[in-house]
Amino acid sequence: MDAKRLLTGAVVGGVVMAGFGFLMFEVIFAGFFDGQMIVMPREAPIVWAMIVSSLTHGLLLTLVIGWADAGSVGGGGRIGALVGFLVWFGADTIIYGVFEYATLAAMLADSALSTLVYGVAGAAIGAVAGKGTRQAPAAAAAG
Repeated sequence: MDAKRLLTGAVVGGVVMAGFGFLMFEVIFAGFFDGQMIVMPREAPIVWAMIVSSLTHGLLLTLVIGWADAGSVGGGGRIGALVGFLVWFGADTIIYGVFEYATLAAMLADSALSTLVYGVAGAAIGAVAGKGTRQAPAAAAAG
């Protein structure tokens, strides 16, 4: 994957994660998570940190989708969902086991919603960064 596709995928993935993640966590399920928190979240989020996080996770997904040669909407969505589940289920379970941060229900819901957010972002990355990554077979290209 060349630098242009890598950057495009990271930005598109980051924007989709930030937007769809905001919709899921701060709009649709905000009331649920508010009732599950043991520690209070910041009154006002630190926006730059949220942007850096989304771009970093977009870059991670773009790299994995490229390594898996899953440069399509479906392939990107599958890889994105798998990576999202593995990253956040692993992180959520260690946080749950070590800190009094949130309830078990919140941990499970966070893992499930993150799987969905990453799947959608992976599909978007597959759509934009995957174009032209697969080579046509030599026989088909020649004739």
